[in-house]
Amino acid sequence: MKPEIIEMEDQPVLFVRKTGPYSETPSEAWRTLMDFAQKHHPSLENARRFSDGIDDPSITNEDKLRFDACIRAPKEVIEKGDIGRRTLEGGRYTVFMHKGPYDKLQDSFNAIFQQWYPLHKDEVAEKSCFVVHLNMEIAQTDPENLLTKIYVPLA
Repeated sequence: MKPEIIEMEDQPVLFVRKTGPYSETPSEAWRTLMDFAQKHHPSLENARRFSDGIDDPSITNEDKLRFDACIRAPKEVIEKGDIGRRTLEGGRYTVFMHKGPYDKLQDSFNAIFQQWYPLHKDEVAEKSCFVVHLNMEIAQTDPENLLTKIYVPLA
């Protein structure tokens, strides 16, 4: 595991939050968010996409897991209905690359927190991790080629 360390600026995003099993909520949240973008702000369809699985499934009951689907959006884009606005906090992050289907993303998180984290736990900030989807649009055609960056916050 060879991560890179980056400095990220605050990311203003529109988001949809769904609560429940991570096996179901991401697709629901993304469908809602992208339908909104397509209907009201077509220019956002190609905006940077983030996922924030706020809760750790190893300690939070499945029915209480919170998931945010997010797209980077300028201030002039107005939220509406189930669509909210928040900021992904900038700062220093260690970034890991995951290649492959989203249903294997947990394997990458497990590897990070079993191999990398024990050696660096004093450097990690008390914030949730999130991911950046680099080529989400190909998910329906070839999930093996999906590229996802995992951001682990640093203190």
